[in-house]
Amino acid sequence: MIDSDKGTDEAKQSQRHLHRIRAKYPWMQAHIHATFKREIENYLVFKEGKKTHVFAPYEDVKQHMYDF
Repeated sequence: MIDSDKGTDEAKQSQRHLHRIRAKYPWMQAHIHATFKREIENYLVFKEGKKTHVFAPYEDVKQHMYDF
């Protein structure tokens, strides 16, 4: 699994990596994925007390971690 980097300059590079991986391991197609969101942090749920923090799909979560 790789992150897609959608909306960034690295998006095309991620697609090239994904195509190379698929070509090298054709029997593993069902297990090769690029994430929908940019970074793995976007899939996590952050809670502070009873408050849950939700981020936009392509938001850079790391930028907000200092606010918690």
